[in-house]
Amino acid sequence: MMRRFISAAAICTFACSALAEVPVQPLDIAFGINNAAANLTAEQVRDDGVSLAEVAGRWTAFGFVQSTEFDNASGVLHNNVGNLLALNFGTTAGGGSLYNLSTNGADAGQTVFLFDGGSSSLSRTSGLSVSPNNDRIAAWGYDTGTILLLNYTAGGSLGTGAGASATSLGESAVVGITSETQGTAWLDNDTAMIGAIDPNDLSQSTINVATVDVTGGVVGATTTQLTLNVPGAGDAVTDIEFNPNLSDFVFVSVGRNTGGVTTNIIYAIDPASWTVVDTINISNSAPTLREIALGPDARLYVCTFGTDIEYVELDLAGGGDGMIDAADLALVADDSSELYFFSQTFNAFCGLDVAFGTAAETGACCLSVESCIETTEIDCLKNQNGTFIGNGIACGPDTCLPPTGACCVAGSGCISDLTFDECDGQGGVYQGDNTVCGPDTCPLPPLPVLPGDMAFGLSVGDAFQTAAHVRNGNRISRWTTFTFVQSFEFDNHDGTLHNATGNLLALNFGSGCSMPPESGEGGGIYNLSTDGSNNAEQIYSFSPADGGIACTRVAGLGISPDNSLISLTGFDDGNLYVLEYNEGATPGTGAGASIGQAWSDALGSAFSQGTTWLDNDTILMGGPDPFGDPFLSVIRVIDFNSTTGAFTLVADVEVDLFPLSVGGSLVADIEYNPSISPYIYFLFSGFSGGTTNVLAVVDPVDPNTPATWNVLTLLDLSTSLQTGREIALGPDYRLYLGQFAQGGNPQIYADVLELDLDNDDVIDMADTLGLTDDSSVDWYTQVGGTGTSFNGLDVAHGKVGPPCGACGDSNCDGNVSVGDINFFVAAVTGGEAAWNALFPGGVAPCDFICANDTNGDSSVTVGDINNFVTAVTSGQACQ
Repeated sequence: MMRRFISAAAICTFACSALAEVPVQPLDIAFGINNAAANLTAEQVRDDGVSLAEVAGRWTAFGFVQSTEFDNASGVLHNNVGNLLALNFGTTAGGGSLYNLSTNGADAGQTVFLFDGGSSSLSRTSGLSVSPNNDRIAAWGYDTGTILLLNYTAGGSLGTGAGASATSLGESAVVGITSETQGTAWLDNDTAMIGAIDPNDLSQSTINVATVDVTGGVVGATTTQLTLNVPGAGDAVTDIEFNPNLSDFVFVSVGRNTGGVTTNIIYAIDPASWTVVDTINISNSAPTLREIALGPDARLYVCTFGTDIEYVELDLAGGGDGMIDAADLALVADDSSELYFFSQTFNAFCGLDVAFGTAAETGACCLSVESCIETTEIDCLKNQNGTFIGNGIACGPDTCLPPTGACCVAGSGCISDLTFDECDGQGGVYQGDNTVCGPDTCPLPPLPVLPGDMAFGLSVGDAFQTAAHVRNGNRISRWTTFTFVQSFEFDNHDGTLHNATGNLLALNFGSGCSMPPESGEGGGIYNLSTDGSNNAEQIYSFSPADGGIACTRVAGLGISPDNSLISLTGFDDGNLYVLEYNEGATPGTGAGASIGQAWSDALGSAFSQGTTWLDNDTILMGGPDPFGDPFLSVIRVIDFNSTTGAFTLVADVEVDLFPLSVGGSLVADIEYNPSISPYIYFLFSGFSGGTTNVLAVVDPVDPNTPATWNVLTLLDLSTSLQTGREIALGPDYRLYLGQFAQGGNPQIYADVLELDLDNDDVIDMADTLGLTDDSSVDWYTQVGGTGTSFNGLDVAHGKVGPPCGACGDSNCDGNVSVGDINFFVAAVTGGEAAWNALFPGGVAPCDFICANDTNGDSSVTVGDINNFVTAVTSGQACQ
């Protein structure tokens, strides 16, 4: 078999901020993930033949896209060149929305219908489906318990994301339980179907497969055709799928989870007799199911809480004839689902549909570099095990030659026009097909951390993009050992809080957990180097399969002042975790650190929540009011005894937010560093159709008596700051505030807030009371940013100078070579300021005199030229 080419989209995936929709092909999946950020909510998933399917593009017209459905234009069910319909699940007050998205690559869209109580009942919505003749739409009324029905007109501009329209047809009788997600499908043009939880069964174990008659455009009787008794416990999510071009059977899925135990059942039902033909149990091979869709490859695709896409191979008998019958289903084993696509956007509320095309669409299919046939894409990928080049593309002498792209080679930088194999043969990293070398193509060389530098985590799957080393607002370097790095914290080595020369600890936010948890799931803790070596090690995994205390995604890293304990919060369980920490014998090298005991207690909230330490025995954790008051937040003051492992809630310090209400998706962080400020800083943010950011500054008047603590000021940063993420105090008396990245290019990732307003190197009461609303300013921007929202940061402190470089190593890269000439010329002709200006961020990572004083007279002048020339020509540092 030929090596499958690695496409540019496969390499780019989540890290590409401007990844817009591309024309839809058969087998593409429209994957709705219900995120607020429009560029992260609807992914165009495509099997490129490399490994797992990848993101080929995104629809970016609307946020909160969930259920999706390709309409049945031109008589082709789920037509890849028709309209893509999508639901915004919606809000209790506003209801859901129906969108029409383009399929032609234009990345356009329109709002088609609002379930806002005007033309239809007010309800949030899911479970989208389109009638075979493409003139009706069904959706599930999450708040009404009914099937909501629309008349639909596809319009004269199919696939452009414009021209479609819909009007209300009515709704069915109450057929299912409200406040649970359920799916719809069409048996024929006059019969809508649903697999609905029996509204009289609060255990949610009874699923009624029901039909609704809409003959003549009038909503008629609702009839229960079949009752299914589902095992397991917990809330149930259902979906239903029918495509007579693939199978005579209706497929109904049920996913439920309670106490970490998942139950996933797929029923194959014969609608001629309304009997169950087969039951497929994938409870152990897939996370909890959300929606299902049949693909033209005769697979059943399922999206899950997690958010993954899995598939079950259904066409198993007779060598695969493209149809799914009883003989096929008899061969489908339980727990036979396989992972198809792993999403990196972290939202559990998903929907999906798979595009179909006409049988006549064929194109070039490469079986090897020298072998090409013309066939359909499905046949090429599934039966020929080839690489499909595209519909309408004929085989030619060069069709199957491997593509070329940019290649990053250590010591040589970026080289253009290499194939994957040529790049790999030089020990390089291939950047993707048709990519070209640019100023930011290859990873920046690692540099030692200096006080004032920021470590910034972007939580993406590309190691070159996930962990930025930022100086003076510019990215000057990267840590490139691990992916999905998010929260950061410089440890407190040698008694200096957030020491630039200690270890840099980082959290991998992690992935959802199976039951039982598997190795590598949940979050992880890394130790990254600060000495410029770019070394790193994983020191803890939160999966019990790896010895972790529990399986959960994690956030909110904090370290005790004496450097012996780590605190963080569990995103999935809301627990506060404390781990015993040993910095090791070689701090700053990215090696030798370790974790000992681990403890937890249910003291937090299940969202991104920060921690900090008041002293070696007291943890601070800020979050929402435990009783749900949107105008109130609390700072939890928690004593921890490392001898007994006991947690004691000392007090909840109330922070009255009035008149600012914080709701929707919540994020909180808290910071305390008495070497910089005597005050506690607590940022509480929420997003629900708009951003609210509240920064509270709290005076711990008597650290031992939280009842005496005062909220000195409350700042509204809702306009100057995108939804806040994490905060950190810098040695320059600024508060650094990470934020959800603003759209556009460049993308803005972090703001600063000046705290020492009178510039006397002391943050006092007068400074604090002088702070004003919306006074944070943009600080860290990134051209060509990754577009991720899940970021964390910390700022290094300390009193260390840059290391002494090798004599003649004027560019501070560890080598004496011709690469030093321009830097040396700047040092001799312009002095230290001109020399510094040549480095990223305007600060050199090594000492000016050590690097450039080649004659040893403690100055840099023309007298150093001869010795410098000797050093460069010999490649040896001068003595």
